[in-house]
Amino acid sequence: MANNALLQAYLGALQRRPMLTKAVSASVIASLGNVLSQRIRNTPRVDYRSIASYAIFGLCFNGPITHKFYEILERFSTPGKPPSRSRQFIKLLGERFIFAPLFTLLFFIVVSLLEGKTWEETMHKVRTLYPGAVKMNLIVWTPAQFINLNYIPLQYRVLFANAVAFLWTIYLSKRMAPKH
Repeated sequence: MANNALLQAYLGALQRRPMLTKAVSASVIASLGNVLSQRIRNTPRVDYRSIASYAIFGLCFNGPITHKFYEILERFSTPGKPPSRSRQFIKLLGERFIFAPLFTLLFFIVVSLLEGKTWEETMHKVRTLYPGAVKMNLIVWTPAQFINLNYIPLQYRVLFANAVAFLWTIYLSKRMAPKH
């Protein structure tokens, strides 16, 4: 019963303020993913700055950017009709090979800088970690985004992506974390 009330509150917020709702959801999920990653890595103390960095990225970048991106991609669909196979393929290719690499790069730069890294340290992380993250992104996210772009209604795509992103954030947090 409480879960249903929570779901109804979320759906109401999604209708009233879609971008804000998606941004807050992305922030909460990114924060929780970072916290869980710290627990899995058994860090000696909680890194609150890292948690805040992920929260800020989710709120200010992930939620708003993905909200708009999915709206733009939706223009490749005919309203009321399922997309043709060629349109499905074009949407997936655009998301996988244009949006995803650029968004992953944005993530590495913004989160590193928010965590207090210098520009040089940030670029070192990009050079050393970004290629592997993009490769793993293609492996993990391609099936998820195929489902998301072709079967999930537009208003729920950011939420679906955030659910997958919870696990993805754990992976990225682990990759981005300093080695002890």
